[in-house]
Amino acid sequence: MLTERLRSERGFTLFEILIVMLIIGILAAIALPMLDNQRKKSQDSEAKFNAGSMMAHVESCFVETEDYGECETGDPKMGETHMPIGSGPGETRVSSDGPRDYLIESMSRSGNVFRLVKIVGNRPIRSCTITAGGHSGGCSSDFSW
Repeated sequence: MLTERLRSERGFTLFEILIVMLIIGILAAIALPMLDNQRKKSQDSEAKFNAGSMMAHVESCFVETEDYGECETGDPKMGETHMPIGSGPGETRVSSDGPRDYLIESMSRSGNVFRLVKIVGNRPIRSCTITAGGHSGGCSSDFSW
């Protein structure tokens, strides 16, 4: 009876535990790169969204001022954008060379830079740059988005 009870309470062998750990390690090695790629894609999507949202703010400012030069980042006429402003990772900025054009640059936390360039009378041109630390997930092969 005592030996029967000891046999029923027997644990796993060291070999069985090592096999389970090996399987978990293999699954983690497969899953982690995929998760990292998805994280970078979501960071690129955030940067694209911020660029599009900033374009709406700039166009709204232009309706009031009729001068894109007065609608740059930090100008009070732009109003509150509720997004990080600047040229670092996760930030968006607006610059203008004159009253009829503007450039919006939004850098994703993954390192890619997404741009919207507009000259009055033309549709915005979308382009992107893959930086050394970035990945091509958010940029197409012709560097548009």
